[in-house]
Amino acid sequence: LSKAVKARVKASVAFVGKYEEQLQEFARARGCDGIICGHIHSPANEQVGDIHYLNSGDWVESLTGIVEHTDGGFELFDFDEFKSWGSAGHRNEHALKVVDEASISIAV
Repeated sequence: LSKAVKARVKASVAFVGKYEEQLQEFARARGCDGIICGHIHSPANEQVGDIHYLNSGDWVESLTGIVEHTDGGFELFDFDEFKSWGSAGHRNEHALKVVDEASISIAV
């Protein structure tokens, strides 16, 4: 059983790594600065070479999302942070909107 589980985990990690590499190549080929995606359950906000890679994760397993600030920057947040945004005294004056992959379209 352990051997089977390890093999599946290793295959999943390899799949995600290859997926991220292909997305970066896709962005470079089209002159894009970055990528926003989600639902591979690995939230990320990182610079990979010349490509800004953002993954929103999901609301089921990681409880994460992405917010865009008025200066054009992006921030990865988790549910605990999200809950605090409505609390008294908290000001998130730079946040414009929560970005969800369902609301993003791309011209290919």
